[in-house]
Amino acid sequence: MLRVFLDTDVILNVLCKKEDLESGMRLWPAPKEILNLITDEIYGSTSIINIMEIRSVLAKKKLWKKEEIFEKEAILSESIHVVIPTWTDHIYADKRRCGINA
Repeated sequence: MLRVFLDTDVILNVLCKKEDLESGMRLWPAPKEILNLITDEIYGSTSIINIMEIRSVLAKKKLWKKEEIFEKEAILSESIHVVIPTWTDHIYADKRRCGINA
């Protein structure tokens, strides 16, 4: 099974239909296509930390209402699995980042 991890920017580009400020190029069609490809054969995931960051950006920078944020989050959660790392996951990742055999 193919596994894809969706970073904050991928999801925000789709939700906000972002465009490049200089070129005007639409940044969201490719991430939207990635989201559309997530099926039973492609496992899509993101982390709870990314979900929290997305909520914050939508509420504070984009001024979305809570109901609108929760509605979009519910739609996303139908196809994207949310990973909730444990403290040991963080320690393991930090050791790997520092080059320490974990």
